[in-house]
Amino acid sequence: MSRLKILIFIFLGITLSVVVYSIYAYRGFLSTWKDTYREVKIYEKDTNIPETGEKIVSILLFVIDQEGLRVEGDMDKPGRSDVVLFCVLNMETGKITLLSIPRDLRVRIGPGKFEKLNHAYAYGPEYSINIIEDLLKFPVNYYIAFNYKAFDELIDLTGGIRIIPDKAIASRTNRIDEGFQRMDGEKAMFYVRFRSDHEGDMGRIRRQQQVAEAIMKQSINLHTFFNSGRLFDLAKNNLRHSIPWEFAGEHGREILSFKGADFEKITMEGYGVTIDSLWYFIPNRLQLLDIREKLRSELND
Repeated sequence: MSRLKILIFIFLGITLSVVVYSIYAYRGFLSTWKDTYREVKIYEKDTNIPETGEKIVSILLFVIDQEGLRVEGDMDKPGRSDVVLFCVLNMETGKITLLSIPRDLRVRIGPGKFEKLNHAYAYGPEYSINIIEDLLKFPVNYYIAFNYKAFDELIDLTGGIRIIPDKAIASRTNRIDEGFQRMDGEKAMFYVRFRSDHEGDMGRIRRQQQVAEAIMKQSINLHTFFNSGRLFDLAKNNLRHSIPWEFAGEHGREILSFKGADFEKITMEGYGVTIDSLWYFIPNRLQLLDIREKLRSELND
């Protein structure tokens, strides 16, 4: 009988600890969500761009690089979008369409003024949103921006990611072999930033898609739960987004279900040109039309 009592006390103690920590984690999550929320400036939308409706949610994901800038470390100041991913979530089917958009894409940011896409973020996230909407003829509901310098710490706090590289990559100081492996933050950072082979940016983009999928599928786990306090601190300093809390509360269950989502990954094709001594990416017009049609088909399924 005494053993049974001990077991009951242990069980109650563990249960109480989990409940208390869950309340703490929820409050921390709510506080962090509100602290990192930034409302996007309203601008006039193209009337030819359709509405997504309730079943489709589109999010523009940025990994921001402020290295070398005087504002480094302040996510509310300008930076360059080192990675741009357009993510379309189908709340009914659980499918995620992930489109990588080259950072060197030549875009118009004003009358007669052209720059690379990664420079557009310096004018504010709404500029990049407006550009992507015009490019894809598809609405952007929200954006999420994360500081790339905190990327390796994020991976470590979620317990690492499981990846299957399809080929080995190596530099003077790092090497990643092909085949299944678990990557910590340092390895994952090298994996997504490497481009010193014949594939260049195209290989880099493919690896970024792999890592984005792995993070979305693997980030919700016990390791993340018990590191939530450190994750909240990391997010407050390195994350900004425009997703209102009401949306998270209403669609939280559907968002969690995307852990096992079916991913469709698209890479934008094109060619390079040099204009005024700068290298730009120009999209393949026919493939761009196909991408627009594919995205719009999500609205009609």
